[in-house]
Amino acid sequence: MKMTTMPPDPSNPIYTVALLPIYNASNDVGAPQMLREMAGKHVQRRGHYSVKPLNETDQILRDQMGVTLGSQLDMTTPQQLGGTLGVDGILYGYLINFDDMTTGVHNEKKVRAAFRLVDSKTGKVVWSAGQGVKSTSSSGGILGDVVSSSRSSSDNDLGSIGAIPGINEIPGVGDWHLYSSRQESSIGGSAVTSLGEKFVGKATGTYMKAESETMLKMIFADFPVGHGSGVQPASFEK
Repeated sequence: MKMTTMPPDPSNPIYTVALLPIYNASNDVGAPQMLREMAGKHVQRRGHYSVKPLNETDQILRDQMGVTLGSQLDMTTPQQLGGTLGVDGILYGYLINFDDMTTGVHNEKKVRAAFRLVDSKTGKVVWSAGQGVKSTSSSGGILGDVVSSSRSSSDNDLGSIGAIPGINEIPGVGDWHLYSSRQESSIGGSAVTSLGEKFVGKATGTYMKAESETMLKMIFADFPVGHGSGVQPASFEK
């Protein structure tokens, strides 16, 4: 993992960070944890943070606060979380889309998320960002264009997550980046290709990982450099 060469930022009050369970508004049960692990690597990559191991964070939240899901975090405050976890900052994550629609006429993969870093002493949001990334394939023609247009009109729907205070104000949460787009020669060929990619991706643990990584790179591009102190751990995952 390549680390930043930027010097620590003494004006940033945060050195120790806990990545909270991600609020999942998608229909995929495995995606939030995958995204959480990937996001943690991006935080470490920025440098000068000590990231609390995920299993320690989860055990403390479960045993001391009764929290196991991201949707339960609204029962707490940043100050309570920071005090219980013993960290300067907490990273909230929201998975808005992790969708794969296959019709043959128009196939689309969409992943969208948002994050915010909060000072656990003051409750102040230090940084926040969001982004959506999608890949498309279609058989072309008028019908494909109609389906594509219909899907695009729903891109700004935040679903159940839209009720979370402040989520609409997160920069980039309504933006979409096209990761890839291709035309297939037939409806059947388009559907077979998309279903094959999904099957292989699920089997190998790489399902929509390329789109997710592109999204996280864009989200964490301006993540603040940490305060710095002591020696950064080699890994936060264990």
